[in-house]
Amino acid sequence: ASKAEATLPAVVDVPLGKKQDLFAASATSYPNLMSVRDEACENHMGLGLVQRYLQSASVWCQHPADAKVSPAPGLLRCYTVKYPWDKTGTFCEGFNVTIDFDKVQSLPIKEEEFLSFTPGFLHMDCKKTKQYNDSILMNHQKSQFRDLKLSSESVPAQVEETTTYLLWRHKDADNMFHITGDYHNMELVYRVLLLDANQTQVVFWDRMESLFHEQLLHNAYTKQKVMRPHFFDKRVTFRHVVWHLEASANIGHPRSNIAKVLNDNRPAIHVQCFGSTLYKAYRSRLLAANGLLNLPPPGIPSILLILRVRAKRPTGRVMANQAEVEAVFKEGKMLTWRAVDLAKLKFTEQLAAMRETNVLVGIHGAGLVWVNFLADEAILIEIHPSYRLDRHFRHAARLSGKAYMPMRSMDAKINCTGKSDEILVDINEFRKTLDGAVRLARVFDDGMAECGLKCDPRILTLDSTVDPWYEKTNNTKVSHKRTKFPC
Repeated sequence: ASKAEATLPAVVDVPLGKKQDLFAASATSYPNLMSVRDEACENHMGLGLVQRYLQSASVWCQHPADAKVSPAPGLLRCYTVKYPWDKTGTFCEGFNVTIDFDKVQSLPIKEEEFLSFTPGFLHMDCKKTKQYNDSILMNHQKSQFRDLKLSSESVPAQVEETTTYLLWRHKDADNMFHITGDYHNMELVYRVLLLDANQTQVVFWDRMESLFHEQLLHNAYTKQKVMRPHFFDKRVTFRHVVWHLEASANIGHPRSNIAKVLNDNRPAIHVQCFGSTLYKAYRSRLLAANGLLNLPPPGIPSILLILRVRAKRPTGRVMANQAEVEAVFKEGKMLTWRAVDLAKLKFTEQLAAMRETNVLVGIHGAGLVWVNFLADEAILIEIHPSYRLDRHFRHAARLSGKAYMPMRSMDAKINCTGKSDEILVDINEFRKTLDGAVRLARVFDDGMAECGLKCDPRILTLDSTVDPWYEKTNNTKVSHKRTKFPC
């Protein structure tokens, strides 16, 4: 930032038509023929959303052409899309926006806390247009724009030339499932506005702890230190500022009980979609930022059991018979497994663990959203307690292009301790489920062993791709049977 000593130059913005042209040139090409469902899914759950948001752009506030010359002419443009599950998403970008940080209450840092604002904290030199519509603003946007002060008064302020993204996170910022909605939306906004991590700074526009979020954002969405409101001087004029698309309008967990109609009038539910170019784009960005995008796939079934462990507060759905579950893993031949409490790993370590996994196992819970970062071919085994009927992770697995194998322990007793519960996994059912998953994982990539958990060593011998793993997994290669036609 530098002191504003003279009139700021005119707003430098990529014209909307140019943005659309760039999107058309860079977006993933559609197949020549798409089914009605594929087209609808791409428009509602994939990068087709980028085009829809671009087409929705409207100027809400602009410095009048016939007004006197302004030292900082303001421009406010917003983008809005109505989703098929009766939710409207809106985000905005502003140019020459002045924020008075003395009027932003950002301390102390607390759990589930948002910013509060004193009227007049937000200032732009512009005039509202007919398109201005605060009824479609999202919750935390409303709390900011209702205090928007419009005038041509010139008040000394520092100038921030770097594009600044104001990110307010879901109140459950420590919940990977809930918070993923924020980052899917961030990916979407970056693509709509052609934001570059090298030229964008991110501000935690809330009072919550950083947790793992700085590690997630670093390199992927910003190369700079993540900022907070109290890091800035009293008054700052931002040349370009972006207001976040809130997590409540995201594709991660649409309500699955709302039926919609596609173009040919056949009823459909949007959770029938499988594969999402937006999921893939978000996944690729984070993996590339952490040097994990081009890792080779696991050579054999690689199982990761996610543990839920009680810590400071009651943790629901803790596995009551973990030792029995692990004993089933030990029955397997030519595979690797480990059990991990993700809370004890750094974000980058969690990401790396997922990339080395092609069979993810866990009781229904937020950690299963990591399915998006598994090896390219992978399976999610979700263990449902008898009382849950959510489809969150079935949906996440499908949009991530991963196989999904659910199981449910209907007769298992649930032990409760206050608000926390222990889930007893039905071991016989689990063994059958895991056997199917391992059988599928053995033929990932160029594998060819046609067996499940307990594998006849003569079958393994036929698959030369596992040869490097005999010593690592304490298995012995045997002579294989002739594979020539016997007659």
